[in-house]
Amino acid sequence: MKKYSVLIGILCIVTGFGYSQSNSGTINSTGNNNRAYIKQAGNMNTATLVQEGDLNNLRIRQDGNENQAEGTQIGDQLFGVIRQFGDGNTAVLHQDQETVGYWSTDTRVRQVGEENYVEQTVLGPENYGVVFQNGDLNIATQYLEVSSDGRIEQTGHSNYAEQFLIENSFSYTHIIQDGSYNRAIQYQKGTQFGATIDQTGDYNYAFQHQEEDNFALSISQFGNYNTSFQAQYGPADDEAGILQNGDYNMAQQFLEGTGTTYSFQESVQKGNDNSLTQMTWSSSNANAMWIDQIGDANTAVQLQGFTETDGTYHPDDMPSDNNYAEIWQEGFDNTAMQTQLGPGGHDAFTIQYGNANYAQTWQTGSGHMNSITQTGNANRAVVTQNN
Repeated sequence: MKKYSVLIGILCIVTGFGYSQSNSGTINSTGNNNRAYIKQAGNMNTATLVQEGDLNNLRIRQDGNENQAEGTQIGDQLFGVIRQFGDGNTAVLHQDQETVGYWSTDTRVRQVGEENYVEQTVLGPENYGVVFQNGDLNIATQYLEVSSDGRIEQTGHSNYAEQFLIENSFSYTHIIQDGSYNRAIQYQKGTQFGATIDQTGDYNYAFQHQEEDNFALSISQFGNYNTSFQAQYGPADDEAGILQNGDYNMAQQFLEGTGTTYSFQESVQKGNDNSLTQMTWSSSNANAMWIDQIGDANTAVQLQGFTETDGTYHPDDMPSDNNYAEIWQEGFDNTAMQTQLGPGGHDAFTIQYGNANYAQTWQTGSGHMNSITQTGNANRAVVTQNN
């Protein structure tokens, strides 16, 4: 039997008096199949809703400024929603799933206005949390664990979004920001998970950090003066990719493998419609890669311990260590590709000045060194070394 807890009588009185007073609404329920709803209109209101049990549903809506909403659910197969319309509002939504299995929870927060704050916590396996914010100077923080997915979408300027996944496996987080001067941060610890940041606008910053094994990182930035940073710590089978379209963008990648030596990947792009890919598979991860591109429509690819087939990248039969690769391109429509396989100890360096140039380096085995320098237009160089 379903139970319904709704603050309707109080709410009608509140809205009847307009926005001149602050109100407080609280609902506590224990058991299964509960439904609870709080709706408030006005400023400086507080709403608190607590549910303990399974198959429960909570909803809070607030219209006005400087309101506070807090929802807590403990149990299995939960659903929670908070909606706030106005400025300076705070929403805190916490879900704790008790049973490990197919029972899932769903938590959603939507805010429209400026200087709003969201804190969302989803504990337990196979859960989903999403935050939507529309306005400027908003902050969203999301905590998830154990095979959970999270999503934050922000539209506006000077917003901040961060996601934390702890003790996760088979998890995915996604941050989408549309505007300028935004910051996005993702932190994950566990195995077999992915993280994506998509930003559109100028002067944005994206940071991704992953620990343990089987990572997949992706950053996409469209605009000018954007910055990206990726850091990975753990064994092999990790992937990191950055795509930037615009002027004066910067991308940096950092990887650490099972050994004690660091792998460092960095890219700098100035121009429009440039793309870069850098991937490393290493047992000790004593690899370093650098890409610098100035101009439009340039492409740079550097692979260490990876191969490419029809645009798809695959780990080679063995890792490759102690490699160094560097690409410098200035001009338009240039392409540079460097692949290093085998035990390692390779050096590859490509410089291209001009337009429509193509350079490819393929080194297999150990201890190879190669340097390509091309100046002018429509040049082509291909170097293959193996032992």
